[in-house]
Amino acid sequence: MNKDHSLRNPHLPILIGLIASALLISIPAGLSIRANRQLGNSFHWVQHTLDVKRQTERLLSLLVDAETGERGFLLSKRDYYLEPYWAALKQLPSQIHDLQDLTSDNQVQQENVHALSPLITTKLEVMARNISLSQSGKGEGADAIPLGDRGKQVMDAIRARLVLIDSEETRLLASREESLSSNFKQNSALLFGIILLNGAFAGVMLKIFHRLQNIRNLVTVCAWSHKVEYQNEWMPFEEYLKRRFKINCSHGISPAEFARMFPDLEEEPQQSSGKV
Repeated sequence: MNKDHSLRNPHLPILIGLIASALLISIPAGLSIRANRQLGNSFHWVQHTLDVKRQTERLLSLLVDAETGERGFLLSKRDYYLEPYWAALKQLPSQIHDLQDLTSDNQVQQENVHALSPLITTKLEVMARNISLSQSGKGEGADAIPLGDRGKQVMDAIRARLVLIDSEETRLLASREESLSSNFKQNSALLFGIILLNGAFAGVMLKIFHRLQNIRNLVTVCAWSHKVEYQNEWMPFEEYLKRRFKINCSHGISPAEFARMFPDLEEEPQQSSGKV
């Protein structure tokens, strides 16, 4: 008789098991890598937003320091009061540049920074003019009044622009924190799913191993005598069922029932037996 294709290829279940193993390992691993990238990206943008907010605070702090130094000098005429002014004057250009770089991904923020830069330049020019007038003895005259008003107007404009920048970053921060929270929840759900999938994988592998154990001892079926070779002993099929599967039956399987159960097995008169 012809042998069943699956039984003629005893390594087929092993191959199927290996393929299933590869899929069950690679798919969760790929999903996990993708989720971690999304989570890392969300962390990056939250940190980026916080960096921009800190940079705006730094700019305002430097301008306030410069203004404080200017006022201290105008009141006392003592040069050491100008130390915060000179320190701020040295740092402000690089700080503006850093803010511009940090907001390069956002067109709205770029417009705000472009509008802020000339305001800061004007504010520094007004302070420099006030200091120069004071040093020349003209700081108390009529020329100082318009400059004082102008300095306040420019500083108010700077504060307003910094508020716009900070408000935009606050909006972005809320959105990015929500995205971070969502990605974290998705990662948690994915981790739980991977655990379940691994459990399913273990169950599948146990089933495959069980099937392999069942077919490890090959059985030879004689097409004419309906006897079975099991554990190096020929026996009636009824005895095989009893020993192998603990099934008791009083008569053998009829040829018609055998053909129904094993349609792919065809009798070959020239061949007395075959491997299952």
